[in-house]
Amino acid sequence: MTARHTYTVANFDDKSASELRGHLRELRRSLLDSHSIDAFKSEMWRLKIEDHLHYVLTSEEEEEQKDGEELKRSVSVLFHFVRRPAGNERCLTDVRGWLDRLVAVLLRRKGGDDFGSRLFVLHHVLRCPAGVGRWAAKYVQVPAPEEDVGSEEESQSPFSHPRLKHLLAVLSMMMSPIEKREDFLKAMKSALSLSPVRKGEASDPDSVWSVMDHEGDEDEDLHDTWHLLSDSDLVSIFDQVPLDAFIRHLLRIDKADGEYRYDPTRSSDQNFMQLFAVATALVRELRRGFETFNRPRYRSFAKRLCHAILDVLRFVTNHWLAYKAARIESGGDGDGGAMVKRIQVEYDSFFLRVIRSIFGAHELGTWQYFAHVPYGAVSIDMLWRVFLVLHLDYHDDGCQKLENLDTGAEKKEVDWASELQEKDLLIQFEENLSKAWAAERHFLLTAFSAMAASRDPQEERDFISAASLDIFRVGFVLEGVADLNLAKEARDQLANICSAHPFALSLIVKEFCRDEEEFPRLEVIQRILIVPKEIIKKII
Repeated sequence: MTARHTYTVANFDDKSASELRGHLRELRRSLLDSHSIDAFKSEMWRLKIEDHLHYVLTSEEEEEQKDGEELKRSVSVLFHFVRRPAGNERCLTDVRGWLDRLVAVLLRRKGGDDFGSRLFVLHHVLRCPAGVGRWAAKYVQVPAPEEDVGSEEESQSPFSHPRLKHLLAVLSMMMSPIEKREDFLKAMKSALSLSPVRKGEASDPDSVWSVMDHEGDEDEDLHDTWHLLSDSDLVSIFDQVPLDAFIRHLLRIDKADGEYRYDPTRSSDQNFMQLFAVATALVRELRRGFETFNRPRYRSFAKRLCHAILDVLRFVTNHWLAYKAARIESGGDGDGGAMVKRIQVEYDSFFLRVIRSIFGAHELGTWQYFAHVPYGAVSIDMLWRVFLVLHLDYHDDGCQKLENLDTGAEKKEVDWASELQEKDLLIQFEENLSKAWAAERHFLLTAFSAMAASRDPQEERDFISAASLDIFRVGFVLEGVADLNLAKEARDQLANICSAHPFALSLIVKEFCRDEEEFPRLEVIQRILIVPKEIIKKII
């Protein structure tokens, strides 16, 4: 009987053991000597920085330096390190914590009215890496005028307040191209060379998405966009602007006992001219944001800007309507009078500027806000003009037409209903609809419906009829857009118009009466009228 056992024999290697002892000795020396010394130095420099910042803050609070140069210099140095690749999370946390303390003191200088310091901080925030909105948006502070009754600002003209000028300056800075931003972030380029984020580092949630255009193709080259702010950054920074508080200030809405008080009679005719001037400046600055950030990645920010523009228009519109109603109630000339007509002309021009702003940014999805525009206060002549322009080329000719409307190149007496029936215009409108995106067609028909539903059926019947028939032809008559399946969309919009103006039902029926071949499509009318087919046939 034979048994066999196999085992491994290890031979001790003196050379390898000597090398291992050497490596362990070096490692122990690094841990006990170099690492400990480096950790001690790091903590010592951190304490020195803390001591220096304490000195700067103490000096600032005690002496209230005229220019705060030392404080601004310290803030600039800390922002410089924020723009560099972070060696570790502890360092980045310390730097941001120091910035919180310094910026808080800087923003409180001169009772919070040191506008130069606020612009200084905003300049730095706009030149930080993407993701700045999550931790530095709070640095952007735009103080609003006092709203309490009895404040010193109550007796001042709301249009000459220095904080209003500061608001316009901040908006201008936000909406303008950020100069030399790529130069400020050049230290980040090597670390952000489009490589995966290193383990343990905070990443920007927006960076994990690929931006696609409307056709599904990737729209941006990452090699050209590494230095750009993210969409959420711009939204967070813009949300720091209390635009609603400034509008309340312009409309003289004050607060007493925790409740807002509004009296349109506190405004004069001259105040309205000033209001249109300031509101135009606000819209102009917000519109510049569409031009500066005209990229698919900024769609949310573009919608936020469009929402703000419409807020300004709504406030001005409601104030104008309330002012006219107050004049009528007091026995004044609510609808007539030279001054009222002049204010109406100025309002029409302001309304057109808002429409132009939304119209020109169609690639960013702003056309959806056409349905929310208050069309009820604009003059019927201006509404006809805008309605006509929306039938033209949305990319080139339409924008030029809108410019002409405001410059007076086309301000003449026109039979608008006949103009809309021109064959060339209908052909162009049909071609534009076939080229437009599906979302743009939906927003356009919704805008036509909103325009018609907002008008007075007694005095503006022609416009309501023109808009209704326009939608009807798009959905059921025009052959060039038949393959777009717009019947359901047109039916829904016609139903909205008919709910507001029942006389539009007869228009639709008459259109079907023109050709007996349209009778088989009575189910379309039935869905709009919500009545049996037999009754429809009797009406016809």
